[in-house]
Amino acid sequence: LLEDESHTELKDFTKKCLKLNKNYPCLYATDYSSEGFRWINANDKDNSVLSFMRISPDGKKNLLFVLNFTPVERDSFRIGVPFKTKYKLVLGDNEADQKKTLTAVKGDCDGYPQSLLIDLHKYGIAVYEFNGDVSKVHATKI
Repeated sequence: LLEDESHTELKDFTKKCLKLNKNYPCLYATDYSSEGFRWINANDKDNSVLSFMRISPDGKKNLLFVLNFTPVERDSFRIGVPFKTKYKLVLGDNEADQKKTLTAVKGDCDGYPQSLLIDLHKYGIAVYEFNGDVSKVHATKI
């Protein structure tokens, strides 16, 4: 089966997902508490893009997930974020073609005072690591 390139790609992506789960406590430490999860935008029906955060109890190694559910490329797609800091790509559907580190810029979006501009592939995913105590920051709208 692994002679087929698509099967090899799926195996490699699954391996990366398992590694992500192992290396990021925010994915399991607060699984049974709403404090470990926060929507950024769950209502973008026009673009069919979902974004949310998984939050670490110690404020380190939080994850930002952005998923594009359409066959449309989304260049410079704006996502609101809680901190003006660096966001490091840790998982993407085409990591070679995605910017490895993004810095939040001033500009209201999704209820947050700063945002990221992310290039999303069709049917794509981008997961970014960032640090900061998200419990002390609240969006003005959801």
